[in-house]
Amino acid sequence: MQAQRARETRRHGGHRYRSDLPRRTAYDVLAAVADREAYANLLLPRLLADRGITGRDAALTTELAYGTLRGRGTYDAVLAACSDRPLDKLDPPVLQVLRLVTTRR
Repeated sequence: MQAQRARETRRHGGHRYRSDLPRRTAYDVLAAVADREAYANLLLPRLLADRGITGRDAALTTELAYGTLRGRGTYDAVLAACSDRPLDKLDPPVLQVLRLVTTRR
């Protein structure tokens, strides 16, 4: 667990920042739903607990994961209009990240 947290944090100026952990966790949920047909409502609470994500970070993670899943059809239409190739030709991890960042716009 500690090694995982060390990988999920980054060093900057001698301080540790976990600002990317909520986004990484939301991405992991999206990938699991797409790749393994996981249930987001079962997976997300477990990942939040396992990774020690609480408070505002938990709220951000939840909104990113559920918001991306909820708006996927709309986001895909927007992304398809902005892309020079069909979405099914994009690498799946790239498509998940594009959907994820579209959620916050």
